[in-house]
Amino acid sequence: MSDTGFYLGDLGRVTHSEALKIIWRHTHADYRGRLAGKKTILVNRGGSCLVELDALTDDEIADKLKLCVKAEIRRRFQVLFKAATRGNVR
Repeated sequence: MSDTGFYLGDLGRVTHSEALKIIWRHTHADYRGRLAGKKTILVNRGGSCLVELDALTDDEIADKLKLCVKAEIRRRFQVLFKAATRGNVR
């Protein structure tokens, strides 16, 4: 990670908090949840373990983002398409 966030190819750069939101959004429900009110996801740290989303390392965030890029591009396109078909885009 740099001061400007994480680089996502066609999506450009995202901040640390945006990266965590993207990871949460695109992690399958079977691999995410809440523990004591905090968001958690299942990660491999030499074995499967439940980790608070905020406790992911920069390397883990970068690895997870690689898997989310296509899905996030698709999601953003759908949002723009819906807005355009409703006449909300200039």
